[in-house]
Amino acid sequence: AVLARAATREESPPLERAALAGIAGLGLFSFLPLAAGLAGWLRAPLAWAVTLAMLGLTRRSVRAWLEDVRAGARTMRPTTRAEWALAAFVALMLIVSLANALGPVVGWDALLYHLTGPKWDVAAGRASVPASIPVLGYSPGVEMLFAWAMLLGGDRAAAPVHWAFGVLLGALVWGWGRRWGTSRTAWLALAMLLGTPSLVTLMGE
Repeated sequence: AVLARAATREESPPLERAALAGIAGLGLFSFLPLAAGLAGWLRAPLAWAVTLAMLGLTRRSVRAWLEDVRAGARTMRPTTRAEWALAAFVALMLIVSLANALGPVVGWDALLYHLTGPKWDVAAGRASVPASIPVLGYSPGVEMLFAWAMLLGGDRAAAPVHWAFGVLLGALVWGWGRRWGTSRTAWLALAMLLGTPSLVTLMGE
């Protein structure tokens, strides 16, 4: 959280600052479960201990990030019928993708390696690349976040991580649309982003 906030500019609008900090923070955090996996320390008690310790150490930065989220959310309030219609569409897409993320895993990529690999890592207690699934040798950043989430909350806790990345991306797109256009431009850009079937599908895997 500290490094992520340091990577953002203080003069940036709160919503952009929160989105960039969230994306950067998750990216930086992924190195921790990767290191734990390489060392053979992927264990639930350790994951809980480390997570709680980090929350305690970075509580001020986390509190500041939450304040940015609240301030940014207030700026997103629609003001016209067109904006309300676009916001309703955005909300629908977010609900659909979240429902998919919380439901049974049916996505091809998720079943092949996105969630299967982390599940094997958790079961083995270490990061591994079985020869039977060579794609598990890809860069494992997000997959290590999935493994950490599984350690904290079980198999179903992993898929919402993808959804969270989608929400942060959407917040960033809305913020950029508002900075270089109007509120309607921002909502239109966000609606076009979430209107992409492949993105909504990936957010639910």
